[in-house]
Amino acid sequence: MTEPLPRTIWMFWAQGFSQAPWLVQRCIASWRHHNPDWNLILLDKSSVVRYVDTSIIPSHLELPHQSDLIRLQLLAGYGGVWADPTTLCRYPLNCWVDHYSSSGFFAFQRPGRDRLIANWFLACQPDCPVVVRLCSLLLNYWQQYQFHNFQQTRQWQVKLLSALLSQTHHTTRFWLSPLVCRWLQGYPYFIFHYAFASLICADAECLAIWRNTPYLSAKPSRLIERLGFHSHATSKLMRKAQHCRAPLFKLSWQYEAGNGFEETLLHQIISTFA
Repeated sequence: MTEPLPRTIWMFWAQGFSQAPWLVQRCIASWRHHNPDWNLILLDKSSVVRYVDTSIIPSHLELPHQSDLIRLQLLAGYGGVWADPTTLCRYPLNCWVDHYSSSGFFAFQRPGRDRLIANWFLACQPDCPVVVRLCSLLLNYWQQYQFHNFQQTRQWQVKLLSALLSQTHHTTRFWLSPLVCRWLQGYPYFIFHYAFASLICADAECLAIWRNTPYLSAKPSRLIERLGFHSHATSKLMRKAQHCRAPLFKLSWQYEAGNGFEETLLHQIISTFA
């Protein structure tokens, strides 16, 4: 019988959760409510150093890519669950996560045609080969190549290569080829996901683990995004959300909280499920 996951939920908000938006606070409350027997560890840029070696993370990286390396180090060292603080928990982890992580690893699958996995929720055993080797692959990638800021320079090269390499997960692994890295000197936003595709193409053990990971689509968890965060919360849309069987919803903290926000689907979902 497969060992249950370590009962730890990891979350990170660089500025500190006391400074986090209302939506993030409500999402955290949902994880506490549904998982009272799990240890919820909330980290910021000051406290995270107690658990991971932040000195190996290149300082020029934008926060989302620093967070990629933080989550991989946490899971490689301690195991458990990583949940982005913009994920809203709907069902207790005890009801589903051990089954879906029976291979020792879990990620929601196929959030887009170019991505095999989503990284806003991950689960694994400590020292999981997939997580350990993916962390090493990304660290080597960032340390080996001197990249310009993705948002400021060489954007035309990134856009051109995205049209060629980001069509399917079969081609995204070429983003990590030395030729592309040396010529481009920039990187795609979804480099975490593309590194995962590269890893399982090259590593037989990681591929075997992935093939043995039960399938759970990322699509239902993104239902609210597809319906429109700022859509009017009609009874029809609320019924769709209530009937959705996704164990969590992936939301966004970037919203307009002006007049009428309380009538939006995003606000009503948070108020109903958190």
